[in-house]
Amino acid sequence: MRQNKAIIPTFEFHDRTGIQNYLEKQAEKGWMLTQLGKYRWKFQRTEPRKLHFAVVYFPEADLFDPAPGEAEVTFREFCAHSGWILAGANAQMQIFYSEQEDPTPIETDPLLEVENIHRAMKRGSLPGYWLLILSALLNLFVQGMAIHNDVIQYLSHNINLLMAANWSILLFLVVYHLVHYHRWHRKAVIMARNQNLFPETRSARSLTNILTALLGLGFLVVIVTMENRGQALLLILSVAAVYGIMTLTELVRKKMQKDGWDAPTNRKTTLITTVVLVLVLYFVLAPAMADVLDVDTQKDREETLAVTIWELLGGDAEDYGVFYLTDQESILLKYQHIHQFPEEIIRTDLQYELVNVKMPFLYEFCLERLMGVPPYIENGAYREIDPTPWGADRVWQLFEGENPRDWYVLCYGDTILEIIPTWAFTEEQIAIIAESMK
Repeated sequence: MRQNKAIIPTFEFHDRTGIQNYLEKQAEKGWMLTQLGKYRWKFQRTEPRKLHFAVVYFPEADLFDPAPGEAEVTFREFCAHSGWILAGANAQMQIFYSEQEDPTPIETDPLLEVENIHRAMKRGSLPGYWLLILSALLNLFVQGMAIHNDVIQYLSHNINLLMAANWSILLFLVVYHLVHYHRWHRKAVIMARNQNLFPETRSARSLTNILTALLGLGFLVVIVTMENRGQALLLILSVAAVYGIMTLTELVRKKMQKDGWDAPTNRKTTLITTVVLVLVLYFVLAPAMADVLDVDTQKDREETLAVTIWELLGGDAEDYGVFYLTDQESILLKYQHIHQFPEEIIRTDLQYELVNVKMPFLYEFCLERLMGVPPYIENGAYREIDPTPWGADRVWQLFEGENPRDWYVLCYGDTILEIIPTWAFTEEQIAIIAESMK
């Protein structure tokens, strides 16, 4: 039987009622809180006991203080004198327990208690909420710009989908917590002033746990469905690196706190450490890991080409160059944008965009996007032509006014191919394309 356990706390900071009820139930099950950390709470197995817990907020405390201040020490001595034992403290949140059947309450002034919670929130959680909202909006703006630039390419990358989902869920959750707290605070002030009562807090912990589980599930789906195992491993290592940065910065903070550094110095050092580690991750470790894990060889990638210029023009693959402008796959789409050309002939080249649509509801959308007429083609329009020679379901050719261009969009089941040569296809070459797309 295990003797220790740890949880990731998903309580809202002001949820005094929810935290107290949770800890009391844990004590009845034989689990006693031993450490109140920033990212996890530790418990130790004990004899099941009926305990009373009190969550008290001390706004003057600082997470970076080397030791409890004089006022905080005096407050704890007062609590101990009243039969309350300190279970754990994390700066402004202090948790006590009492073995007495009917202990004297630590807080006796509801309005002062509400004010202490609000002061503590203004020093900690509320600025953090607004910073997260700003970060989420900024990241979603970046995602929106990527969608605007090339929506098909965006949707064909699992990491893009994961980022959009993560930031959207985080934004919703933070806004919900912010609104939830301000509604409670407004009600609490009125009740404390008019009725001299402290209203119980209602936790949004269940919602937080559900959305966190959805994020975890989405991450697993992305990892499992990624065909490039090197990229999947890179994504896992990137997430691990982020948690590593969080752990290292917390270790730096605790070490400086233990060694007696003052709060401003500790805070600056921790911030500098975080910035340096993030820069190292994104500009040194991430590119290095990407190079190591890029296991696709040129030969392996050539086997994924839908149409090859050397099959159409003759010769060997070694006589041609290939630019993989995009070659990626998500749970929604598989997308390739390929540019092929002979090594010694500059003007003879072949470009194609191929989309394999996995979700039927996206098919017409992708087809419409691929059939967009470039702005430099005057009076451009697609006209449907006979698909029989191409072995396709449907085929469109781009016309500039009444003049046909060598520019085609072909539909093969759930696959759409836009192909653009710099020469006119022959019947034999069209037959090769039809065979390649079977």
